[in-house]
Amino acid sequence: MPSTEIEILLSRPPKRSHSAIVWAMVGFLMACGWMAYAFLVAPAIERTLAVPERVVEVCAFLTCPMLLFGLHPYWILLINASTYCAVGLLVESMLRKLK
Repeated sequence: MPSTEIEILLSRPPKRSHSAIVWAMVGFLMACGWMAYAFLVAPAIERTLAVPERVVEVCAFLTCPMLLFGLHPYWILLINASTYCAVGLLVESMLRKLK
């Protein structure tokens, strides 16, 4: 039997709010990664995009769809985090209903 408060909290299954935080963090980190990549290769973008750059561009648009709208980078971070949170919770609730 758990004796301390921390052991009691760790023994409980994660609640829905925890999974929302996890999904939001995944979306936020995904957008941060693409922003860091964009800042690192910004001078190279002015060249004609070859096939590898097109593949990277498609991957960026698939994992961070807010890039399509050309918003300010800070809005992209927040909106992508909330998008991942919403989609993640939707998928989790659908999977729970299927079980």
